[in-house]
Amino acid sequence: MPEEDRHRVIVGVDFGTTYTGVSFVSSQSPEVVDIRVIDSWPGKNGQVDNRTLEKVPTEISYASDGSPNEWGYQLAAGASRYGCFKLMLDGSLPGIVTRRDPRAGKTVVDISADYLKFVYEHTLSKLGEIMPTTLSATPIQFVLTTPAVWSHKAQSATLDAAKQAGFGSRSIDEISMVSEPEAAATYALQDMHAQFAGSEIFKAGEQIVICDCGGGTVDLITYKVLEVHPVLKLCEAVVGDGGKYGSTSIDRQFISMLRERIGEKMFKKLGPKKTGRGGSIMQAFESAKRGFTLGDTKQSWFIPIGNVPDNEIQQIEDGDMLLEYDDMETLFENSVQNIIKLLRNQVIKAETVSTILLVGGFGQSGYLFQSIKNWAGKTFPQMNIKVERPRNAWSAISRGACLHGVGGVVKSRKLKQHYGLRIGTSFIEGYHKEEDAWFSDWTGKKHTSNNIDWYASKGESVSDGQQLTIDCRHTRYDSPHKQVTYTIYSCNSEKATDDMRAPIVYKLGSYTAYLTDLPASAWETKITGVGTLYRATFNTVMEIGSADIIFKVVYQGKVYGSARMPYVSMGEGLRDCT
Repeated sequence: MPEEDRHRVIVGVDFGTTYTGVSFVSSQSPEVVDIRVIDSWPGKNGQVDNRTLEKVPTEISYASDGSPNEWGYQLAAGASRYGCFKLMLDGSLPGIVTRRDPRAGKTVVDISADYLKFVYEHTLSKLGEIMPTTLSATPIQFVLTTPAVWSHKAQSATLDAAKQAGFGSRSIDEISMVSEPEAAATYALQDMHAQFAGSEIFKAGEQIVICDCGGGTVDLITYKVLEVHPVLKLCEAVVGDGGKYGSTSIDRQFISMLRERIGEKMFKKLGPKKTGRGGSIMQAFESAKRGFTLGDTKQSWFIPIGNVPDNEIQQIEDGDMLLEYDDMETLFENSVQNIIKLLRNQVIKAETVSTILLVGGFGQSGYLFQSIKNWAGKTFPQMNIKVERPRNAWSAISRGACLHGVGGVVKSRKLKQHYGLRIGTSFIEGYHKEEDAWFSDWTGKKHTSNNIDWYASKGESVSDGQQLTIDCRHTRYDSPHKQVTYTIYSCNSEKATDDMRAPIVYKLGSYTAYLTDLPASAWETKITGVGTLYRATFNTVMEIGSADIIFKVVYQGKVYGSARMPYVSMGEGLRDCT
């Protein structure tokens, strides 16, 4: 039986800032309706409503010896815990500081791996209940999701944490990644397509913005519908965007308000059991946050804050703090306006948009939904933009990751940055600097050493599976059959400079091309006054996926090495291609 026809289980893992979700589907019945969501977790599930059971809190605690202790719903209200550590995997996000925790003695990757190990073991346990006799022999394809706006290094750190946790550790298993909005689009649009079969929910040529509003980050990508029948096909129409405007920023605003109203001394007395993640005050605020809607100015909430003196001015009475409509609107305002700003940029760049789909936990906020709906109608009345929240919107990302593993619907993507190599650009008199000049022993021609050849540009469309080919030559004196390491450079600006020393240019990572397996025909020799000079001619082929990059060493159409992009400080090379 061909490997691609072998039965396997596809598991989608939505590793979120505040909650994590897992879905799975069989390759033998991979339709939208066949996807199953893990909805039972260790701990006291009864403390939360049924909606929450589709996910488990992204929280972990450690024992005194530094070993992982409890996770998710196992953690009692107010217990010491680590949360929001996912955000620190990407130190490039504004306001994020990547650091080693001095108490646990662990890096952010370590903490993420410890948490994901709990998720991995629980997932295998649940799969074992369904297929007790065949799980050990059934391949599992894990598809992990990451924010679209994350750097490649952060995506790599996420993959490292997942592998460290055990994902893909069995010899028959695989692990890959997809961006969160792409996963959401894959599920939401296919589900709508199946749900309203026979009706034209959307047409070829329409452009749809997927707005994934989670706990920590907000991700947006605009997709164009290429085909509806016989199968749905999409392409990225606009480069994705996003920011750290999720619902946890509202929580931080609330804590600041609470601290201001009761004073720093009293706030410290309350302690983390009430004000920390999972504390009684935060649980009460979470309930208020979910119920907040736009326009109902009579809404109010009493947040139980405990033994705090009454204060009429601060609206505190009998241990309750009153939150009125204006208070909640103030707490939401910054996040909502930043999300609307991101949406505005997407719509302007797309020029025409038919629908905005809100997914993710924060995407279910009634206040956010109505605010975006009002904004779209007032700002772009001629487009008649529909704002919708598809069903299963909170678990859409893990469900979509499953479908991506079966076969994604996004057929091309927009590059988020420029990619280039320093491979010996020919020297141009009057343009390049003389101090950068050097002469090739092979050709005798003049080259420049500190300039970048950009081979892929920001905003360029890259088809699914498309290969970007770079012509490479490696020259050395000692002997052939060696290796060469190339550094990949990147630039996020709209227009890239070819000077590698410019502040807008940075090292993205490096990869090592092992040339030991290249045939003799790939090598040329030349006798010089110094000795025998060897030169290999080959191609480096880059494949850019939704959330990873793969490099290959190719000679005359045959692949001699392959690896996912190893980023700065990582050392995976291109070898052992299968």
